[in-house]
Amino acid sequence: MIFADLSLGIEHVTFVTSTVALHA
Repeated sequence: MIFADLSLGIEHVTFVTSTVALHA
């Protein structure tokens, strides 16, 4: 459960980072 949440959090952060980089 904790590992699943952690991986989801990492994926979310990666997605947000890439989106911000695209709009930067």
